[in-house]
Amino acid sequence: MDPGNFKKHNFHYSKPHLKKNILTGFTIFILGSIVLFDSTQNDKFNIIPASVGLILSTSMLLLTVYYCRFLLNISSPILEISEQGICDHRSMISPIPWSEITHISARGDSNVIVILNLTRESYKRHFSRKKHRYSRAFDRMIGIKGPYVSVAGLDLAPLDIVKLIEAYYERSQIKAKSAL
Repeated sequence: MDPGNFKKHNFHYSKPHLKKNILTGFTIFILGSIVLFDSTQNDKFNIIPASVGLILSTSMLLLTVYYCRFLLNISSPILEISEQGICDHRSMISPIPWSEITHISARGDSNVIVILNLTRESYKRHFSRKKHRYSRAFDRMIGIKGPYVSVAGLDLAPLDIVKLIEAYYERSQIKAKSAL
């Protein structure tokens, strides 16, 4: 995607992606409820199937409600990219100016993430600690050592969004060098 005149770009969750996630979550919720109900109907109570059913049904119900929230509030953008900076409303408090990003790298094929290298002060200023607290351990486990923006499931192809982010970043680097 060509940034054109470097205007502001807003990206939302893709409706088909949201509907697929909601349908999958609801299906697994039903299956977990069936396992839970079936394990309590026998003469002897089976704790393992009941626990699995309870965990599956509860977690998928919560995930389904989480995705329904985005489907109902589809008008507000998830990701904003502009000449001023980048803002992922799922995890950021405020937009990160391009001048505070020291490096950008993309990882993944279908679930593309853009890793942003920032200073510690910039990270504290722009990212919500509350939103990142739960995912930080998992992120480190899969090799992500910094803040990132997930571009999968949005209303434009992930690689096109990555190209747009890279174009804005490169333009900001050129502007910074020419100002010196």
